[in-house]
Amino acid sequence: MNMGDVVDLNRYRKRRERQQAEQRGAKNRAKTRRTKAEEEPARTEAEHRSRELDGKRPDHGPPDHGPSDDTPA
Repeated sequence: MNMGDVVDLNRYRKRRERQQAEQRGAKNRAKTRRTKAEEEPARTEAEHRSRELDGKRPDHGPPDHGPSDDTPA
């Protein structure tokens, strides 16, 4: 490289940042990845809890009030 050559430092900085981001991503993926055998019980448990909650959800239809007590006594 001669003294007259222009060096684009942004190119090198961005390349280094992309490499570091890829390394961080690979490390995070390895740390948080679960096997199918580990995911299946969690998925079925979540589905079970969802169905259980749906069964306990109140209906949002019109309120069922008894006889009206609007007449003055």
